[in-house]
Amino acid sequence: MAKTTYKAGSDGEVERITKRASLDDVDRQSAPDGDGPDVVNFWITELGRYETEFKPWTARCENIVRRYRDERDQVNRGQVKYAILWSNIQTLKPAVFSRAPQPVVERRYLDSDPLGRIASQTLERATETTIELGRLYQQGDKAILDYLLVGRGQLWDRYEPEYSVSTAAITTPSDDAGPEDVESDGEQDDQPDQEVTWEKVCTDYVYWADFAHSAARSWDEVWWVARRAWLTREEGTKRFGSVFRKVSLKRPDTDRNALTSAQRDRAPKAEVWEIWDKNGREVFFIAPDLPSQILERVPDPLGLHEFYPCPEPIYATLTNGSLVPVPDYAEYQDQADEIDNLTNRISRITGALKVVGLYAGDTPQLARLLLSTTDNTMIPVDNWAVFAEKGGVEGSVSWMPVKDLAGVLMTLYEAREAAKRDLFEITGMSDIVRGQASGAAKTATEQRIKGQFASLRLDSRRKDVARFMRDIIAITGEIIAEHFSPELLMEMTGMLPVITEELKDMEQSAPQPPQVAPQGMAGMGAGPAGPVPPGGAPPPAQMPGVGVSGGMGAPMPPPAPPPDPKVIAMQAMAKAMELLRNDKMRTFRIDIETDSTVEDDAISGKEEVAEFMGAIAQFLNGVLPVVQAAPPLLPPMVASLQYAMRRFKMGRSVEAAFDAAFERLEKAAKDGAGQPPPDPALEAAKAKAKADIESTMIKAAAEQRKAQMQEQIDVAEMAMKQRKMQLDAEKMEQEAEAARQKHVGAMRKMALEAMMPAPKAANGAQA
Repeated sequence: MAKTTYKAGSDGEVERITKRASLDDVDRQSAPDGDGPDVVNFWITELGRYETEFKPWTARCENIVRRYRDERDQVNRGQVKYAILWSNIQTLKPAVFSRAPQPVVERRYLDSDPLGRIASQTLERATETTIELGRLYQQGDKAILDYLLVGRGQLWDRYEPEYSVSTAAITTPSDDAGPEDVESDGEQDDQPDQEVTWEKVCTDYVYWADFAHSAARSWDEVWWVARRAWLTREEGTKRFGSVFRKVSLKRPDTDRNALTSAQRDRAPKAEVWEIWDKNGREVFFIAPDLPSQILERVPDPLGLHEFYPCPEPIYATLTNGSLVPVPDYAEYQDQADEIDNLTNRISRITGALKVVGLYAGDTPQLARLLLSTTDNTMIPVDNWAVFAEKGGVEGSVSWMPVKDLAGVLMTLYEAREAAKRDLFEITGMSDIVRGQASGAAKTATEQRIKGQFASLRLDSRRKDVARFMRDIIAITGEIIAEHFSPELLMEMTGMLPVITEELKDMEQSAPQPPQVAPQGMAGMGAGPAGPVPPGGAPPPAQMPGVGVSGGMGAPMPPPAPPPDPKVIAMQAMAKAMELLRNDKMRTFRIDIETDSTVEDDAISGKEEVAEFMGAIAQFLNGVLPVVQAAPPLLPPMVASLQYAMRRFKMGRSVEAAFDAAFERLEKAAKDGAGQPPPDPALEAAKAKAKADIESTMIKAAAEQRKAQMQEQIDVAEMAMKQRKMQLDAEKMEQEAEAARQKHVGAMRKMALEAMMPAPKAANGAQA
């Protein structure tokens, strides 16, 4: 096994020295103790293993990036190529990722769990705010480009608290942090003069060549991950202190391999690796150009369940035996090269397709004839008899065979179209995906079937992107739950007013305490009111604040003041935060998902709202008569409605209000049970009022259904109009394409006829 170290040369460049490593070093899967050269050499060896395994992939990716950017050397600068790679990437990227994902934090089993609802809603709001502040869409867009271009994309979460007095413990590295930002034990500084004023989670994009991990067959076997940063002298000194002044500076690999001189002349920087060791649950910062010591060693700074601050990368094509991805372009590179060659030939033949020829040098008048731009001009010819014996103009001029070149050109166009069809069959990039309608007019069924088969491969890519975004959002949510303070969470989520309103509704639905009856009323343990003593003083049982222990007519203690809803809300929020910080409870009771990462359909969103409102109205209209006839059926009906309502995204926001209303209904049903028979006249009046209310509700429901039906009709009409406009546009496009093809054919025919020599009979007639 080879062991790689670095040595600085006299010219400032760093050379790698490969030595044989001992068997113990080969078998180790944990870093040695300390911060000396053994630790640096251990991690350089691990990075060397990754570099060896991924070296062919890295070279392939560099060529693909140059092809995507159309960067050419001096040899290939004059060739004409077909930008099929750029076209495919620009078509696929908006189809699989076009907006930042929205976090969906929900109770895992969707049961009646008020505490879990508060905790999940708080975490969802905090995660959504963090995503906006952390610029997840911008960073994710870069990672998706790497995924489509080179076959692997990666993001990295970073926790950054802000302090009111001085910059203090930042547990994860950042370019603008100093060495004093990390404590020796990896914990935040709790000194009273350093108060956390703000906390955020930043999502960083990791360039595909700056990410590394342990050599493994699957992601489950990876035991360390790393990312590389290129720091200037000032950035590194601010982050790691004076030790960074010993690190040699050099140009990044991407700068050294660049074709343009401007990139090669960039300022040199220092190479720094941030390595997360899962076995030892430690983070190491090393500079390969400083083999004598590590820059920093920090125990588990974030305390995440999976330890890594990054998810499993999003891969293009993998096999079960390696994590080296295969870029999509590598699968159709031969077809792309064939299209490039045909395009280059078409360009060359098109340039040669012009009217040129040779003429007899002893007849200079022919040059005047061919180059003259004046109409109706007669040019005299000396010795006309000899000129006529040679065949006149036709015998003295020989044109280049333009017809043969035109035939070859048309054949090349057909060959390129065939190569494009082969490429689209391999990649699945049909004309439906590109928004085109090539060839003859297709039927609606054919277009639909074609679109369905094309969407199958897109759906697989969308699921991969959704999984990747879900994992990075889950890491963000876990960092928020573990490190954010409750005060900041309440401030950034605005949950306190929401919880307070829910508690008010619950208080209104809760049973009220019995009222204290006036003295002398039955049931209070006091006899009838006695005579008033002389002097007008009330009896002791009636004096406020005075009680007689155990006596008849003893006064009841004054009612306790109602609790402050804000205090109760703070207590509920504290319990919710306790649930979020408890790893097991959070895992069992809260689930984190994302909705679609592509553009939403506005019509589908309106349809979901209409479906929810219609389902609730229909359920209530059907359940109310049943509950009135059989009150014991109210609890199962309520449970059924709650179960169905939690399946709607909109239902989560109104669930608390419905729960409070259901509690009031159940309380009213219980209070009504066991009471003496009501007065028939009163019941008749109640029945009439109830009938009036039901009639009003039925009318309102009918109006609502009518409005919903009208809205659905409007939506359907709008969809039909849009479909008709789309069909008309496709028809016009097809007609325009047919007309264009007809016009191009006519122009080519006219050009060929104009370039071909005139027939002999016509020449004779002109003579």
